[in-house]
Amino acid sequence: MGQRAPSVLGGAPRGRDAADAGREAALRAFEHGVTRQPYLFARETLGGRDVVTLTGLDTRSRTPMRKVVWSQAFPDARVRDDFFAWLAVRVGRWEGWGGLAYPKGADGLTRHLLGLFATGLSPLPGGLS
Repeated sequence: MGQRAPSVLGGAPRGRDAADAGREAALRAFEHGVTRQPYLFARETLGGRDVVTLTGLDTRSRTPMRKVVWSQAFPDARVRDDFFAWLAVRVGRWEGWGGLAYPKGADGLTRHLLGLFATGLSPLPGGLS
């Protein structure tokens, strides 16, 4: 924990190339800074698809290995990176979210994240954490 999330959520209409390069640099620096987390979200391209994965450390085998416990594909890298930036701001919740996905499966985490988004978009007061 204690990692700072990148300042990548805002976009600039002018100088988009420079803004995109700065955003990518911030995301990469963030990714390199969180490698010791027990659960890691990562941006990946798998089979030509832009994906965010969540991996957890599987210590049941002789050699501990990271295991993908959740993934979500996106229509393009920009949308994937927007979602990853949203996750980065919430890095303090990654361990809890991994703890939800690891024993209960990917569907449980997907439902939880959709609930967070719906609450954030709702005009009604109240919210989830």
